[in-house]
Parts: sequence; C-alpha cells; structure tokens
Amino acid sequence: MRTQPFLRMYPSEDDGVPADCLKGSFDPSHVADVERRVNEAPIMVHCGMRARIDLNGKVTAGLPTIEPYHLGGLEGEVINGGVLLGLVDCTLVGSAMVHFAGARCGTVDISVNMMRPVIGAGFEVTGYVVSKTKLLAFSRSVVTDRRGRICAMGSGVVAKL
Repeated sequence: MRTQPFLRMYPSEDDGVPADCLKGSFDPSHVADVERRVNEAPIMVHCGMRARIDLNGKVTAGLPTIEPYHLGGLEGEVINGGVLLGLVDCTLVGSAMVHFAGARCGTVDISVNMMRPVIGAGFEVTGYVVSKTKLLAFSRSVVTDRRGRICAMGSGVVAKL
C-alpha cells in the first residue's frame, strides 16, 4: 500500500483552468453538494477514489492510496486501465452535475485514449465541461502522472436525467 499526497489542486481562479473549460454557466453554490455526492458514489467508495471540485466546475480525482487491486499490466506498479476509466467517468459526470445545478446525470458516451502507462501514486484525473445543451454536457478529461505528463485523454457526453 502506497500513499500519495491528496490531489494537487489547480487554483480556483482562471490560472490552470483549461482554455476550453466552460466557465460561468452554473451556480457555484452547488459545488460542495456535488463534490460530496461524487465522493459518496459506490464506485468511488469501493475503489478508494477521492474527488475535489473547484469553483470553475473542474473536477480533479485520484487515489490517495494505491492498493494491489488498482494495479494492472503484467508487472510493476501500472494503474489498471479500468480504474482510470472509472476515474475519467466520475470526473466527466461530476463536472456535468455542477453545470446542471446538481441534477442527477448519467454517461451517454465515453471514450478514453491511453497514451502512456500511469505508474504508481501521484497521478490525477481532471474533468471539465466544454459545452452543454439543455440536457447534455460535452466533457473532457485528462490523466496526468506525478511528473505532470499526459498519460490519457477522455471525452464524453453526459445526460441530465
């Protein structure tokens, strides 16, 4: 079991916010409630995942502790692709929930492109809404390793239920 410092967070202002992040289209009073609900989701609890949401609606998630069941690959400390997909999904849905005033949401479509292995602790997954309609949010997610290198990129469509 290896422990990492809890999630590096980007500033809550425009610094560090992706240029294509949809800003200002939601009421920030829902952020704390959505963060709590995302962290209480069964997959988050079962896998030991944690997420934080900043005031721009950007969700950052990770694994404070790496357990053997988080690992994949043939050997070493490579994080399993299914674990990464779960984190990507939670960041996409969480960011959509913020933009839909805390409404219940579900993934309609998700795609993740793995670019390099995520090795060990210290990685994070950041998701944010790029655009939305009345019932759909179009979101992106980036997985970075402890050195800040992009390891995977995801995109998805999330529906307001």
